Amino acid sequence: ISESACQVTQETAAINCTQVDVIRGDLSRCLRSTSVDLLVFNPPYVVTCDSEISGTLQRAWAGGTRGRVVIDRLLDQVDTLLSPKALFYLVVIKENIPEEIIEILKGKGFVGEEVAFKKIRGEQLSILRFAR
Repeated sequence: ISESACQVTQETAAINCTQVDVIRGDLSRCLRSTSVDLLVFNPPYVVTCDSEISGTLQRAWAGGTRGRVVIDRLLDQVDTLLSPKALFYLVVIKENIPEEIIEILKGKGFVGEEVAFKKIRGEQLSILRFAR
């Protein structure tokens, strides 16, 4: 979404002596099949009207119905995107129905679990971890 966010991510990795490839694009359109070994995805997850997704600033947080418009698009692609040894971390909130997301990916051959949980002002955040 933001070129500056990509730059800050690259700078943060450098400060932490870590090599990362930061890619700015529309989900997986710019990636080859089975080319991703680690996917960390902090999608727009806030429950909103679908029409809010089209705003430039709102695209960073507006998730549409159940907060899952973008999440569900990725879930449809994740099986072909991830390598056989890949790990996938996904940030969600309670309203995204994490249990359902885990079941969807279980049907695609992934094992998923909640690895972190935190309550903050009006949100119950979870980090889900998936592997084949």
